Amino acid sequence: MAFRMVEARKQKEVELAQHRMRLDAVHDELAAKRDNWVALNEYKEQEDQKRRMSIAYRLDSWKKEKMAREMWRAKQQMLRDEDARLRAQDWEDLQRAKRDLELEERSAVCHRMAF
Repeated sequence: MAFRMVEARKQKEVELAQHRMRLDAVHDELAAKRDNWVALNEYKEQEDQKRRMSIAYRLDSWKKEKMAREMWRAKQQMLRDEDARLRAQDWEDLQRAKRDLELEERSAVCHRMAF
């Protein structure tokens, strides 16, 4: 009977050791799954951050390009307006010069007629 008790005790210790090993294996597996989950979430967050930065850079580039186009258009319009103003001023100067010339010719004719 003592032999059976010793054998039962040894068997119980073996079973307890096997149970601990299974628990350790389950614990290790769960820890590995958690580490994988954390790594995957970090990777996803990094990818999301890269995607957001890419979108932000593209939007910034688009805004700069649009601003440059608008500035170029504004400058071209300003140049056209200035050219039109100068042409109008030249036309007015030409008309004034023609009137002055006509007045000089008339006054010269009148002056000759007076003498």
